[in-house]
Amino acid sequence: SSAGDVLRHIMRYSALDNGGVGFGCDYDGTRPPQDLSDISKLPIVADMLTCQGLNEEQIHRIYYGNVFDFMVKNLPHGKLQ
Repeated sequence: SSAGDVLRHIMRYSALDNGGVGFGCDYDGTRPPQDLSDISKLPIVADMLTCQGLNEEQIHRIYYGNVFDFMVKNLPHGKLQ
């Protein structure tokens, strides 16, 4: 399956605006789709998401915002800033 297939599946069951989807860059222990074989391919995913109708804010949430919000809420106060 492609990265686009995987993302469509995840987004079907998760809400973007409440932290349901977010990227990490550690592929340790995973077998990513061929078109997302390493972190250099992440810009391709933004293009896929745009083609799926996501706007810039939603893509920002996936690439950065959701993970950042999660860490701010769950790390001890002051450790991330």
